[in-house]
Amino acid sequence: MPNSSPKLKSFSKFVSFDRYDFLAFTFCIGLFVFWAQLLVEKFLHFGYYDWDLAIYANAMWALSHGSFNGSLWGTNFLTNHAEYIALLLTPLYKVIPSPFTLVTLKLLSMVAGGFILYLIAKDKLGWIFAIILMIFYLTFPANSFMLIYEFHFESLAIIFIFLVYYYQHTRPHYGKFIFYCILASLCKENIPVVIFMFGVMSFFPKKRPFRKYAWTAMVIGASIFILSIFIITPLLRSQEGMSTLNNPYVGLYWTNSNQLFIQNIIDNIHRLSSLILSSWNREYIQNLFFPFAFIPIFGLKTLLIGSPLFLQATLSNTYNMHTIYFHYAATLTPFLFLATIEGLSWTRNKPKWISFLFAIALLISMTMSFKSNLPILKNRIEHWFDSKDPIRQNMLSQIPPSASVVTTFEFLDQLANRDNIYAFRNVWQNSNQFLTHSGFKLPDVSYALIDWDCPWLLGDLFNSKKENSQQYLQRIHDFYFSRSWETISAVEEITLLSKTLTNEPKPPLVENLQTPFTNEILTKNILEIGDHINFINLNISHNPDTPLNILPLEFIWQSRKETDDFLLTIIRIVKDNRVILNKEHILGYAFNSTPLWKKEQYVRENYYLSIPRLTPGEYQINISVFNLSQKKYEDLRNSKNKTYNNLNVLTFTVKQ
Repeated sequence: MPNSSPKLKSFSKFVSFDRYDFLAFTFCIGLFVFWAQLLVEKFLHFGYYDWDLAIYANAMWALSHGSFNGSLWGTNFLTNHAEYIALLLTPLYKVIPSPFTLVTLKLLSMVAGGFILYLIAKDKLGWIFAIILMIFYLTFPANSFMLIYEFHFESLAIIFIFLVYYYQHTRPHYGKFIFYCILASLCKENIPVVIFMFGVMSFFPKKRPFRKYAWTAMVIGASIFILSIFIITPLLRSQEGMSTLNNPYVGLYWTNSNQLFIQNIIDNIHRLSSLILSSWNREYIQNLFFPFAFIPIFGLKTLLIGSPLFLQATLSNTYNMHTIYFHYAATLTPFLFLATIEGLSWTRNKPKWISFLFAIALLISMTMSFKSNLPILKNRIEHWFDSKDPIRQNMLSQIPPSASVVTTFEFLDQLANRDNIYAFRNVWQNSNQFLTHSGFKLPDVSYALIDWDCPWLLGDLFNSKKENSQQYLQRIHDFYFSRSWETISAVEEITLLSKTLTNEPKPPLVENLQTPFTNEILTKNILEIGDHINFINLNISHNPDTPLNILPLEFIWQSRKETDDFLLTIIRIVKDNRVILNKEHILGYAFNSTPLWKKEQYVRENYYLSIPRLTPGEYQINISVFNLSQKKYEDLRNSKNKTYNNLNVLTFTVKQ
């Protein structure tokens, strides 16, 4: 029941809104502002914990300065994916050179796609159903997770996919149809296959002859796909001395023995069948189709257009592609919603109770899906915020805009706009995942901004095979001790290092010595920790850093024997038997942790503890030690052989 409400004045001679269009448009603007504000908070609070946004921002920075080679990639970024849309966006990035420009484009693609969905639904179902479906789309969990994830050019295809459908089925316009087919195909190498499917399914029209559209879409999709996968990308990779195979997507179409898609499937039918029936896919299908109450099945022709994206996910060996928590599902959801429109449209000629049943089922299932995913969404958002964000920002401000720097993931996006930036992950893994040859040599950079508590680093140290973990440890150990770093700033595990001389550098984070420090220290009571370590002494090394509220602690340890176990110090500040602060710290920091300590070695480490404002009074510092490798607390034994779980090792007074 198409709407025919009175028209409002058009804001141009090209666009004319009625009152319902204006209502839908206003909702889209409001949602855009809401998400933009939220994503700004994520950006400013170092919430981009992966490196995808940073590597694409670095690629755009390089393109806007005349180069295809970004330092984060270590190669031409088009050797990874056929994301030619980046070339068209380069002038925009030149004018607004910020990683958040890319985030905004992703958000705009999704929200604008929602409005085009409304126009399509309004034409077939009327304005009420159209607005409801638009709201469902803009709040659909897979789309929300795409927004809070990093950035990928594939997400920009969303608006173009909707416009291709709109200018083929809703308001046919051959020129605009061609234009948006091309733009969509330039976003990534998997999208041209979708455009090809637009053409295939156009050979089965119900009302209009679409043969011209069909052949056009097939030619555009096939041409760009073949050029990308079999000509341009292999050529670029061969020029870089890399394997001519492109990426995991190509494995579905082309193997090392040059087998094509059909033969590849035949040869791997057992493996593919086990993948299709896997628990990954059962959960993936449930999360995607249950919210629609399986109504898209009644729009099967439209649903099949997105089948390459569905197969790409369900046949992948990568777990991330089998979930809705990354960006992969967001390019499939347009087809689910378009097929839902077709399914609801199918009920128009049926008894009213069928339409009512479909609508109620959709409302209930969408609400349940949103409600079940909301806690996961909130949990991910809450992890963006951290009390040390001002400290991180302070360290960032000390790095000159053109300086070369190596850093952990959380800082990459805000440092991406420079010629020489490198990921610390490449250092400890001794590899760059974008290159096929092994080994990684870090240039002589001027700055290092490292979070030694980086989850990617700790994950590799604790969850890898023993030999790999030892190699990672040795590499970060050599990185710190062999490059003549000065400590410019340090707060807990976050450290800014530099080779540029400063007037007052901080003491080294760690010093390894084979001889005792002073006789006075050795006359103190020694605290034995398990079978491995002696705690020798703890001092407040100098006056607290009042503006940042940092308490500088100096620990002295002694290794009694070598161990493979990682030990965690738990530091508590206590006043009047009440715990004021509780912090965890890996002994020796990650780069000099206990598996690297030699027998009889003494270790002095400076640790800068971030503390709240302390009121006047007497405070105690208690420590306990947890064995991360064996998942147990270590016994603390004093000189009288008395055992404790935690022990007061220092008392200090805060005066008025």
